[in-house]
Amino acid sequence: MVLPKDILNRCKLYSSIVSSLSILGSLFMVTSYLTFRELRISFTSKLIYLMSISNLFLGVSYLISIQGPCIFGAFLMQLWGQSHILLHLMITLNLDYFSRKGKDLREKLKLIYAVGYGVPLVTAIIPFITKSYGSADGAWCWIKYDESGKYERLIFYYIIVSCCCVYEIFVLIRLILQWNGESNKNTNTLKYETYKEVRKKILLYIFSLIVITFPGYINRSIQAFSNKESYIVLWQIHTILSPSHGIINAIIYSFHEKMKLPKSVSEFLDNKNSTKIFRQFCENRMMVENLDFLLVVYAFHNKSLRNNVLKVQTKNIIETYIENSSEKQINISSECRNKILMNYKSGDFETDIFNEALNQIENMLNKSIKTDFYESEERNQLVQFFREKEIKGNRVISEIFHKLFNKMRRKKYQKLVNYNPSNNIEFELSDYSNLSEVSDFSKQSEKRSDKSSDNQKYHKYWKSDFESSEKEIEKKNIIDH
Repeated sequence: MVLPKDILNRCKLYSSIVSSLSILGSLFMVTSYLTFRELRISFTSKLIYLMSISNLFLGVSYLISIQGPCIFGAFLMQLWGQSHILLHLMITLNLDYFSRKGKDLREKLKLIYAVGYGVPLVTAIIPFITKSYGSADGAWCWIKYDESGKYERLIFYYIIVSCCCVYEIFVLIRLILQWNGESNKNTNTLKYETYKEVRKKILLYIFSLIVITFPGYINRSIQAFSNKESYIVLWQIHTILSPSHGIINAIIYSFHEKMKLPKSVSEFLDNKNSTKIFRQFCENRMMVENLDFLLVVYAFHNKSLRNNVLKVQTKNIIETYIENSSEKQINISSECRNKILMNYKSGDFETDIFNEALNQIENMLNKSIKTDFYESEERNQLVQFFREKEIKGNRVISEIFHKLFNKMRRKKYQKLVNYNPSNNIEFELSDYSNLSEVSDFSKQSEKRSDKSSDNQKYHKYWKSDFESSEKEIEKKNIIDH
């Protein structure tokens, strides 16, 4: 169909404006991914980042196709348009796999690159070799509407888009059926919640893909397989929505409901929705300073979290944490780190394994503490370590700090460090090398949860425990003096 000149100019104007907005939206998503560390850890965010790159170049290709060299713009449009659709499929496939297996497809990243970029490159090169690129009877250039281009459009556009949409709708229906089954059985609330949230995400992805591609799909189908001419209004909708991938995805992902993490572990433990928060924590693989490791340890001691779905999720989050941590973040010995990784990768997921790894650190500390430890180089290094730290940590980390030194003082190692609580020294977990007390803290949290004690009683325990220890030390110092 040859559009009237005024309608054609109007369509080109619409397409140029929407393409520019899509470029800005894609730049926003790419910049956000590169700026925020927590987004770079989430594998789904990584796939969205890859798709945003495709959207960015797709917007550029629309502008080139309208105002620049026709064949070059058509080549870029085919390349990045197919890349966007296939990466969109990979996002849905990743969520589907996560809902069934409890882990993502990060191990298949090379295959995702091959599908998301390799296949589109092939589909873009073939029409270039056959000289099928040219004017597409619209606002931009693409595969020409002739006898050979008709089949290339069918193979490289219609079939691929149709398969992607059919698969995504199939996944959505299957998740709805599974979700209804779990809801009727009422056997696993966490699994029910997981299906519910994944279903919402896939619904958004399907919505964005179908809404954007459906008008163009109908328009091209009428043009290719019918003797009737397509409607001018449909052409205008097609030229507006087709370049809008970047801006629509930016709106969807920017306003998607974000997980609200507690500010402290005490707040987490006192939260009635703590189990749900932790499940979201595992699903999104959020790495928050100080909070991440304590939440993971808490999961090992919370009986309500012990189910198959969370076991796999927690396994993945801890493995990712250890692989991404460095000596500047958390000083777990390499032997202990390798032991944890070895057990997780072999599929074992027992509380005793993790506690044993933590106890290894405690045993190393206990072996180094001797009667002459006060004069040893280890003691001097430890004192210097805490004196050099002038950073502020949250209240719970400070409580663990108190707990550790109270335990040492009860063992008559009060000369280890001349710690004065009035100095109000706090530190971050990421700057502390001994994590044995975290395990004890988690056990106390479990006991507190079983007894259903409130937050005030909990902090009263810490306060009384610390004050009693201080009195014992003061009494001992008087006797020694």
